[in-house]
Amino acid sequence: MSVFLSQEKERRRQHLILLKTLENRKKQEERDKLREEKEKERKLLAERRLVQRQHEIEIARQLQRPVEDMELTDHKGITKLGQKISDIDITPTLLSEVLRIFIRCRNGGENELTKCLLDDPLEALNPTYKAKILAFLCDELVSSRTITSEIEHNIDSINNMRRDKWIVEGKLRKLRMTQVRKFHKQNNKVTGDEGESTNMSTASKRSEDDIAKLDDLEEKEIDSGHESDSTTATNHTGGNLSEEEDDITLEECEKKIEKLTKQHGNYRNKVNNASIKLRTVPYGEDRYKRQYWVLPYCGGMYIEGIESAD
Repeated sequence: MSVFLSQEKERRRQHLILLKTLENRKKQEERDKLREEKEKERKLLAERRLVQRQHEIEIARQLQRPVEDMELTDHKGITKLGQKISDIDITPTLLSEVLRIFIRCRNGGENELTKCLLDDPLEALNPTYKAKILAFLCDELVSSRTITSEIEHNIDSINNMRRDKWIVEGKLRKLRMTQVRKFHKQNNKVTGDEGESTNMSTASKRSEDDIAKLDDLEEKEIDSGHESDSTTATNHTGGNLSEEEDDITLEECEKKIEKLTKQHGNYRNKVNNASIKLRTVPYGEDRYKRQYWVLPYCGGMYIEGIESAD
């Protein structure tokens, strides 16, 4: 009987061990299966991200192509003989035809302007069509990369020339203040007669004229919107000149003033010549509210009026 019980216990123990082993094996298989599924999901997610990234790069490249080059040959931008309009010498006789081909090329087809240029030359068109053609050309120029880059380059060069002019102006102002303060005091010590008062009045009048000229120059620069830069340039150069006040003579001071005046005039002329390339000169308006403009490089006077004006 005892042997039978011991065998039964051993059998149950072996059975429990087998069950635990099977259970552990089943859990291990489930863990392996779950790990494989997660690995597959991670790979699928990485592949999806890669495909999406490639798709976004391709879309960005396709969107950039029209900006760079469409790689399309435009056969409408040439004459019937196959000659490009950029190779044609523009003369008064060919101006209307070249303008018609250019407008057709830019619009991608015929429109009202090209049809009117096909029938009549540019000189024979009425003011309405001429204004439309002028507006079209202005829009093309404004949107041109070459024109905009040239305008930005001119603006930078004008700002640099103005900064140099302000530096020279600050030195000139400092020298004239030194001349008035130092050498007029010396004249007071040397001369004690009536001639002293005459010299002082002449010198003071001269200094007042110089200061008035400088004030006029400052007023001309106010509209540029860079008064702070001018003040900075003046303060920057003032320290070097104050150290030389005690050693400078009247002749040296006058020579430096004359030299700086010439430099200031040269910079002012350069700034004016560069500014007229970018800006028109307004001449005011009349009683009909028509604006008068002068374009320095176009010649003549241009009148801007309201279409509904009497």
